[in-house]
Amino acid sequence: MKSTKRFTRIMLAAAVAVALPGTAMAQLEEVVVTATKRTESVMDIPMSVQAICGERLDAMAIDELGDLATTIPNFSIGDGVTTNLITMRGMGSGEDRSFEQSVSMFVDGIYMPRSRQTRTPFFDADRVEILRGPQAVLFGLNSTAGAISIHSAVNNPGDEFEARITGEYETEFEGSKGTLVVGGSPIDSLGLRLAIEDGESGD
Repeated sequence: MKSTKRFTRIMLAAAVAVALPGTAMAQLEEVVVTATKRTESVMDIPMSVQAICGERLDAMAIDELGDLATTIPNFSIGDGVTTNLITMRGMGSGEDRSFEQSVSMFVDGIYMPRSRQTRTPFFDADRVEILRGPQAVLFGLNSTAGAISIHSAVNNPGDEFEARITGEYETEFEGSKGTLVVGGSPIDSLGLRLAIEDGESGD
């Protein structure tokens, strides 16, 4: 199972990233989210939100919600024969693949209504936000149990150039994976980012 895999990470090239003065300290002091459709500190939001940054996802070798759910209290994803069973605080839509989920999922603001879509891997994520409890006002009437919001990493105008190449080897099933990320701002009014991942499974 993927949750039992242990990766040996091999850095093939050094990551280059130049931050503005004070940026690193600000990131340590607070987590900025967009759970309320605006950018604000997670400490200022009057709701139960847990945000997991991209650096932590990489460090834990998490690239799908099923693995992430094992680290989040009151959130679970179980594999069924034809669908997934997604629950938040014990509430969900059951194992009917025709139902839209009570725990709604969004990827960069795009609604993913079916439970099987939670099996889709992700990478180069900036953060994943887990919102517990009814979210009908901000995320639609179907979000009666909670919402999951995945945000991809982006480069904005004015960002410094960065590049990262990593390789992973999974010892138990002898799978491998490589990732290339390049981003920056070629001109003051444009930010670009390219992220590519390729690999093969040995199971």
